[in-house]
Amino acid sequence: MKKIIYAILILIAIIATAATTINNSRLVSQLTVNEQIVSGQINQAVNHSALNEVINYRAGTDYEPSHVYSAQLTSGTSIDLTSLTNTLGEALDLTGERILAIKFKNSSKTGTGAINITQGSVNPYPLLGSTYSITLKPKQSILFNCDTALTAVSASALSIDYTLNSDTLEVLLLTGVN
Repeated sequence: MKKIIYAILILIAIIATAATTINNSRLVSQLTVNEQIVSGQINQAVNHSALNEVINYRAGTDYEPSHVYSAQLTSGTSIDLTSLTNTLGEALDLTGERILAIKFKNSSKTGTGAINITQGSVNPYPLLGSTYSITLKPKQSILFNCDTALTAVSASALSIDYTLNSDTLEVLLLTGVN
């Protein structure tokens, strides 16, 4: 009987201390093109990489991360930023937080349907302004570095809508309270 009681107490302690903490977050956005220019007397290599960026999200900076949401959406029509599920399967409410970075991917490899991502029809989150529409064909993705300029999630700014067309939308977002 003692063993059962100890096992139950240990299980309760484990459940009570369950939490998620972001150890390390990094956004890498790179498109580097090496071009060989040959014209008359010119034979020169040019490297186009001025738009490449690497951002490390860490405590004590403008990019201090607080929560992550990762999902493969195969149904539904909206992401409610106040009613998500974290990696442990617990409720996740991002109220008061700002999206620091977000990536969307249409993970269909053979489908012909496009996924459309728009501002929410009710209480829209202004991810790309007050109105926006992104269409991702199969295998396409978009990575958005939001910095800290976005609106905090609130009762009037909480939803991102999508239309799947029988495809799967993968989402990874990182938030902070700055």
